[in-house]
Amino acid sequence: MSAPRRSTIFAFPAELHAVEYPAPGDPALAADLAQRLSAFDARTDDSWGYDHGNWSVLKWMYPAADVPLIQLSLDARRTPQQHYEIGRALGGVRDDNVLVVATGNIVHNLRAFFSGDRSQEAVAKSFDAFIVERIAAGDHQAVIDYRDHPAAAQAAPDWDHFIPLLYALGARGEGEPVEFFNRDVATGISMTSIAMGVSPAVGLAR
Repeated sequence: MSAPRRSTIFAFPAELHAVEYPAPGDPALAADLAQRLSAFDARTDDSWGYDHGNWSVLKWMYPAADVPLIQLSLDARRTPQQHYEIGRALGGVRDDNVLVVATGNIVHNLRAFFSGDRSQEAVAKSFDAFIVERIAAGDHQAVIDYRDHPAAAQAAPDWDHFIPLLYALGARGEGEPVEFFNRDVATGISMTSIAMGVSPAVGLAR
């Protein structure tokens, strides 16, 4: 998406639909991204609104909504390996002072979260710890193959919440430092956050 639209695009309560995050788009940047991702049949589309995964994070980072925002959709037909390769193809935009933000959750199982089943907390912590450990070790392939982990089916059944992490890993520069913060893991959900190439204590943009 290259131009601003109404903030919320999914079926959430009215209070969330009332939220406005009028960040401007950037058609030139959107066209550049489409060109970088031409091998993956990417194209621009101004018919969608900003997803809550964008504005719910960016409204705290840039409350004035004065930073151009380009939203990329996930192609459900792609394999995890292909999603990672898309991230690699995107990595070069960071050299043009473009911040790549991948929002989601390492652990995202709302059924377990709302059930309050404490037995699922161990599953969440085990899977979250595994992903963090593999990223810290530079083992991107293990993260790409996350479905091989015995807890993946319970911890990460919602692929669209996990897959954005592969974009961030793909866009990571060779040898860039990684910092983990906000390690809040509970039944059915993990809010673990990862900064690559810059410390969140120093700044968020490269």
